[in-house]
Formats: sequence, C-alpha cells, structure tokens
Amino acid sequence: MRGAGPLPLSAAANAPVAFVGPDAPIDLANCDREPIHVPGAVQPYAVLLALREPGLEVAMASESSLAHLGVPAAALIGRPLDGVLGEAAAARVRGMAVAMQDRAFAGLRAVTRPDGAEGPFDATLHRSGGLLLLELEPAAEHGRVAPERFGAVMQSVTRRLESANSLHELAMGMAEEMRAVTGFDRVWVYRFHPDWHGEIIGEARREGIETWLGMHYPASDIPAQARALFLRSWVRAIPDLAFVPSPLVPRNNPLTGQPLDLGSSVLRSVSPIHVQYLTNMGVTASLVISLIHRGRLWGLISGHHYTGPKHVAADVRALCEFLAQALSLQVGTADRLDEREYALEARAAQSRLLARLATDEPPEQALTSGATTLLDVAAADGAAVVRQGRILRVGVTPGDAELEALLEFIRSREEDVYATTHLAGDFPPAAAYPQVASGVMAVPLSGDRRDVVLWFRREQQQTVRWAGDPRKPVVIAPDGSARLHPRGSFELWEEERRGTSAPWREIEREVALDVRRAVLDLLVRRAEEIALLNRDLALANAQLEETAVELETQAEELMHQRGERDELLERERELRGEAERANRAKADFLAVMSHELRTPLNAIGGYAEIMSIGARGPVTEKQQADLERIQVNQRHLLGLINSILNFTRLEAGQVPAARERVELTPLLQGLEALVGPQMRAKPLELTIAPCGAHAVLADPEKLRQILLNLLTNALKFTPAGGRVHVGCERVDGEVRIGVRDNGRGIAASELGSIFEPFVQIDRHITPHNDQGVGLGLAISRELARLMGGNLRAESRVGAGSVFTLSIPVAEPAPGPA
Repeated sequence: MRGAGPLPLSAAANAPVAFVGPDAPIDLANCDREPIHVPGAVQPYAVLLALREPGLEVAMASESSLAHLGVPAAALIGRPLDGVLGEAAAARVRGMAVAMQDRAFAGLRAVTRPDGAEGPFDATLHRSGGLLLLELEPAAEHGRVAPERFGAVMQSVTRRLESANSLHELAMGMAEEMRAVTGFDRVWVYRFHPDWHGEIIGEARREGIETWLGMHYPASDIPAQARALFLRSWVRAIPDLAFVPSPLVPRNNPLTGQPLDLGSSVLRSVSPIHVQYLTNMGVTASLVISLIHRGRLWGLISGHHYTGPKHVAADVRALCEFLAQALSLQVGTADRLDEREYALEARAAQSRLLARLATDEPPEQALTSGATTLLDVAAADGAAVVRQGRILRVGVTPGDAELEALLEFIRSREEDVYATTHLAGDFPPAAAYPQVASGVMAVPLSGDRRDVVLWFRREQQQTVRWAGDPRKPVVIAPDGSARLHPRGSFELWEEERRGTSAPWREIEREVALDVRRAVLDLLVRRAEEIALLNRDLALANAQLEETAVELETQAEELMHQRGERDELLERERELRGEAERANRAKADFLAVMSHELRTPLNAIGGYAEIMSIGARGPVTEKQQADLERIQVNQRHLLGLINSILNFTRLEAGQVPAARERVELTPLLQGLEALVGPQMRAKPLELTIAPCGAHAVLADPEKLRQILLNLLTNALKFTPAGGRVHVGCERVDGEVRIGVRDNGRGIAASELGSIFEPFVQIDRHITPHNDQGVGLGLAISRELARLMGGNLRAESRVGAGSVFTLSIPVAEPAPGPA
C-alpha cells in the first residue's frame, strides 16, 4: 500500500475506518496498523452467507443479498439454507461442507431464490470463526473458459515451463499466458527480495502502456498483514475499484462477538488505503495471485486494468491459480537447485578445510593458508582468525587499527553468528573502508569472545530503479491535506546503493558454525592431549630421578665407551671412503669394459652384416640364419652394455639434464612416426591423443627416451590385436603423460618391484633376446626424477597397464608487448 489520501465518494460512502488517529503521522506505516482481514464488508458483485453447522442456518449475511437473492440481509438471519437457495442447491453445499478439507468450489446451476427466481451461481466454501462461509457469485457466461481452451492453456503452460532457460524468460511467459486468459491491460510477475521490497521480473501489456519491467517497489507497498493474507488465499480479485462495500449483518460474529475474519474470503472488501493506491496508479480493476514456495510468499502475479471494470469468472480465476502454482513450483525448483549446487560447493570446501584442521599445524594457520581457506567456504573477499592475541589474514581485510576497533564491536554482540551486509549501519567507523568490509560475518571461538573468525565482503554498488521515490511516499498539498500524486509516486526514480555487500546465505552461516565447532573440538582434544602429556612427563620425571643414581655410576663406563665409539666412527669414515672409492672404481671399470666390449661387438656385427650380403662369397640359407642370430645377439648384448653403463652413470650422478621448454604435441608426433610402423606390423592399434598447447620443462632427449621405452614395452607385452593409447592432461603444476595398454597386466605382488634395477616381469611372454637386463624402467624413473618429475605404474592382471609420467609444466611464454 502506498498512502492515505482522500477516497472517491463512491468508494468511501460505506468504507471502514482507516484506523489513523488525528495526531498520527500520515505515512506508509499506517498500512501496517490497518486490520484488513476484518473489514466488516464484502464487495457487492457477490453475496456472503455465514452459516451455523450442522443445520446450515444463516448467522450473518452481506447486504448485497437483496440484489442477488431478492431478500434483505436482516430477513435472512436464522433461515435454513434450504429456504434461501432451494433444496437441491442446499444439498450440494451440504455435501461440499462434509468433504471439504480447506476450501471447496463448485457451480450451483439450480439455485431457487426465495422470491421464486432461478439462476446459476459459482459457490466458494470455507470456515472462519466457527461458521461455514458460503460466497455466491453470479455465474456469468461471458468470460468463462471453454474446456478446449482450458486444455490449450495447459499445453502452452507446460511448453513454457519445459523450454524456459531463465527465471526472466519463465516470468515473461507466465505474464503473457495470464493476460491472454484474463484480458487485463497489464500483467506483472512480482518477486519479493529478502527485505520484502519487490521487483517486477515479468510483464505483458497492451500497446500504448509504458513498461514497468525491472522496477522496484518498497516493502511498504504490500505491508506485513497483506502478505500474511496472500499466504492464506491464492487469489484476490477487485472487479471494479469504484465499488461501494456491502456491510455484513450483523456487524460482529454472533458466536464470538468479534468482527468476522474474512482473510480467506474471495469477496472480502478492500482497504481504502489500497483503493487510493490503485487509484493513483490509474487502475480500475485488478486480480492478484500468490506465488508461494515452501510455505513462504515468494512473489505475486498481478493483473491491472485501466479502462473500466473487469470481472474475471470463477473458473478463469481457478485457471490463473493453476498458472501461479505451476510458476511457484518451477521457481522453487530453480531456487532449490541453485542453493543446492552452492551448498555442495561450500560443503566440499568445508570438508577440505576440516581435513587441514586434523593436522598438527595451528588452527589459525590451517584456516588461512594452503589451497583451501576460509575464503572458499563463504565466497568472501577476505578473512581473519584472531586467536590468543595473534591475527592471521587471508585476502583483503581491514588494517590493524581498524580491525582492533571492529573486534571490540564484534565482542559486544551476543549472536552465535553475527552477519550483516551493511556493517556501517551497525558500526559507523566501517563507513571509512566499504571497499574492504561492507559486509561481515563473524563467529566467536571462545567463551569470552576474545578469539574470533571473521569473513569480509567488499561493497557491491548497484543502481535500483524505483517506481517513485520510496523515501517520499506522501506529499502535503497547499490546503494541508496529505495525498499521493500519481505521476509523482510512480515515475522512474533511480537510487544508487553504496556501502552494501552481497547477502550472506544460510548455508554460509551453517558452515561458519561448523568451522567453529571443528576448531573448538580440536582445541578440546589438544587440551586433553596436553593434559595426558603432562601426566606422562610427571611419571617420566619420577623415573628419571630414580635412575639418576644409576646414571652417575655408569658415567665412567660411558666415558670408556665414548672412546670406543670414537674409534668406531673413525673406522666407519674409513669404510665409507673405501666404499665410495669402490663405487667410483666400479663405474670406471664398467665404462672401460663397456668401451672394450663395444669395439669387438661392433666388429662382430659389422662382419656378420658383410657376410650376410654375400661380400665374402655366396651364403647358404642356413648360414644366413646363423648370421641373423649373430646380429640379433650382438645388438642385444650391446643394448645390455649400454643399459648397465647408463644406469651406473645415473647412480654416480654423472648424467646432466637440461631444463628447457618442450612442446608435447610435436614430440609425441615424432614418437608415433618412430614406433607406429612396428605397432601396426604386430598388429596393434596405436592412438595418441592431441596434447594441445601443453608444454613441459624438461630435457627433450631424455623425455623422448622415457616415452620411447614405455611405448617399446607396450609393444613387447601387448598381444597382437591389442590397443595402446597415449594421452596427457595438466594437473596443478605438472603435465601427466599416460601410456595405456590392454595387455596381460602385472600382478599386484610384482607391481611394486618393476622399477627396481635388474628386475624383469613376465619373461615367458617374449623371447629371451627381447627381454633386456631389467634396467629400462629403472633408468626411465631415474631420468624422470632427474628432470623434477616421476614415473608410476598401475596395472591389473587381464586388464592391461598404464604408466604415467609426471613432468613440471612450462608456463606460457610471454606474448609481444
């Protein structure tokens, strides 16, 4: 509601008092004091009969009974319903009353009036104040919904509910549907904000009417008692704003002596303040339907007409009620899904944070450092933990002096969770730093509230488009009367909001309390552990005192043993030196031996190749086979020597590794060209997934050597017809390259030893000469670690193996200035 100006004479002739005293200020607070649920009258387009049960005698009636039933209201009091509507209609009402749960609706097609006339009525039935309230509305044929039209509307609504991609699109669609059904000049979908001010989120209108889509209305437009009535009754209709109210006879409920509660009545008369409000808007008829989600008033669908009365038949109102219930269900589902998704993210961050609290580090450090902090559980810009006089921060927070002053204010509060979106409203000094802490949520960690956890949110600037200045609802005319002027009240008025943050969600409050409980539990456990440690220390001290004498007597013996220990240490140093010299000698020996063995092996290979091509004379088929075996064994022996030498150099730390940027896509393409033909010849299916722009920091030759060894192993140990797949992904600060096959796999008992030197697995599935000496994987892992990475394996017998190489990622090169 919007003001308390003078009413038109037609509306004010029999209007109830507006309950504003002569000295009371004329402002929108008057709306909050008006008892609109007991107006003592109904709208005159229908008649209300309040019946005593079980006999259904008329206890109260509206004066409109004369126009609709042909009998004055006073003459109806005490008469049974049979004598008012006829036996058939009364029997129908009696059956409705027996079966009714909350409200009943039906058409009464054979009502016989006391004056002998007949006519159809739409009847609505509910109970109030111990009486059965029967509302009879003439069932006009015009404007009703034909069955086929009803089905078409249902189909259209279903399509809109299924196809809408946003709340705005859904609200616009529902506004269009209701306007098409009712014929109103304008239909709004109106959503309440947490402070109960409203926003128009959907609109359908006839041409020539300015749009009010996106406009905001202050909470005082629909005061608390009006919102309570919208929760009780889905539909509120005013067919003609210029109506003259029809009073109830008698004025009070004869059972209670109090005014009859008409809060659930369809016909209830309208507040004169609300009549003036709609008049100022130029409205001549209206229809309002509630949007209720989980027992809370979520919003309204409101139809306005500007060109005279607009009667909406009862079955059309029922259809509109269905539209509102469908929209309520849909927006409720959307809100729940959004809240549930956010809650899942907050709970996941909470779980990670509580896992950190389980470690030995101080709780304030666990909450403010690492990958997950207090910022992640409440979507905050900054947070601080104050514990034992120490302050740890994360994100953007007030300075030391500002925070100390704020802490004194927080400690004066009594809430378990103090949360505000406008800190300066409670704590004026905060107006100096809105970009840091316009919103605050705080929970105490100790009984004296000295230790506190705080979250901060910065200012969220926004421009709100109001339909009129919400802070200037009343204008005083020159004659001293208070009145709202239509264009002054509803023209666009923009307000820039400052010093307010995004609101704190309920799940964030719950997580804050859970964090507090976890910290308190941790501190209690640690206190108990310290008490146990102190007890153990006391016992240990007693034992130490008992053994002090023994220690003194053993001192001389220890001195003697110290001399022997020094001799042993000296001998240990000598042995360690000898071992290092032996290790170097081994490396030198292997280097010399590898050189000495390579020369004759290369010569053997060369002569065998010369002989195989017939350079020394014709070669028989058997000789050719013998020469090929000589070459195979020569290459195998040379490979073993190289592997042993490489591993020895790695052990001795003699292998350097470059650290340069390596693009993975061209490197993998080169490997595919190298091993692809062998894979297809076996045959095996080799796939190498694109690595995109991934690059690593590594030695390209050693990286190629590792991957070539993994692909060669996959070629060896995957049966013909199998598959080998290479893929890569970035995880945190590294790139993981996986080589996967679907071969026989490796038993769990052997998997832990495959990276050990000179260990070979599944020798029986390949020829002896293809086995090597068991150093390939050991060398590959050492090379990976040399480049700052690692190599690991996963396998299952019968399902294949996957070897994963992890290499540090190379950050993208800076672009041109």
